[in-house]
Amino acid sequence: MIKATNNTTHFHHSTPVVRVQTASELTPKPYDWIWRGWLAAGKMHILAGSPGTAKTTVALSMAATITRGGTWPDGSKSPKGDVLIWSGEDDIDDTLLPRALACGCDPKRLHFVRDVGHRGRNRPFDPATDMNGLLDVAYEQPNLKLVIVEPMVSLVAGSSNSNSAVRKAYQPLITMAVERGCPLLGITHFNKAGKGTDPLDRVTGSLAFGGLARMVMCAAKPANLSLPNRLVRAKSNLCKSGDGFDYAIVHTHLDSDPIIETNCIEWGQAVFGSATDLLAEIEQPRRSDGRETKLDQAVTWMAAALADGSVPSAALWDAAEQAGISKATYRRARDVLGLVSEKGGFGDGWNIGLPN
Repeated sequence: MIKATNNTTHFHHSTPVVRVQTASELTPKPYDWIWRGWLAAGKMHILAGSPGTAKTTVALSMAATITRGGTWPDGSKSPKGDVLIWSGEDDIDDTLLPRALACGCDPKRLHFVRDVGHRGRNRPFDPATDMNGLLDVAYEQPNLKLVIVEPMVSLVAGSSNSNSAVRKAYQPLITMAVERGCPLLGITHFNKAGKGTDPLDRVTGSLAFGGLARMVMCAAKPANLSLPNRLVRAKSNLCKSGDGFDYAIVHTHLDSDPIIETNCIEWGQAVFGSATDLLAEIEQPRRSDGRETKLDQAVTWMAAALADGSVPSAALWDAAEQAGISKATYRRARDVLGLVSEKGGFGDGWNIGLPN
């Protein structure tokens, strides 16, 4: 028991002691980013998406960037370090390793959890019961910069929709991530919620996992196969939500062994706007009655608006806004058309028009 008398605190040594620090004794510090705005040291992240969005390969692309100290899609530089991966969905030798190599990883810095040795025999790794062993491996890595687990629901012994069960399962990993200064990235699927809804509502076990994660990324594939896939920031307690990057899933062969076919990620342009708008922009399929998607409508409207020549950029955006076109869709339509900007006369602003 703890009892305070005359500003003096007396402790009975048989009980735990609660330590308190006054704010004036503390120094605020910024987040330690591995990839600014996307991967923060000591924080839990989620990467969710539908089948066919290459979620695992996107995560392997991130891992590869870290292992070689490469460049992120926004042009920033990654610190070089080790990555630890457990996947219960894909084979290491014919799937995960070829994809990681195709993404450009340094294989000396990439570590896969394969199985568990016990009493002279090997058995499959069970994340619900072998967590201590996984933590031991993580603590042994000298320069750990990322831990990836897939599927993240498999780490939960109870219901993945139970906040208490999810927090109990993930707290040891989060503590390790804090102490080692690395991000924790869990990969999961979208549930059956309809497209166009809040992206967080589409994450499997979202009420539990979404509340625990500090960052939720969503991967989406387009209804129009001529468009790229898209990665967006659906939730962030560390920076602003929204925005993202387009990416393509590229089928390739390994340079070291051309007979091995695999996939890698080719990152595209940055996109801006809310996660809901950015996902709806590419996921919304053409209606059975032939009506256009929001992006198709914006492209048609913009091409007509510029048919007679360039116009002031500000005027075009004002007109688009009045036509009900969101900023994210406006930017995407501008990119689809390949619009070009040019400076007006002295003292004038910028004009925008169709390419010659």
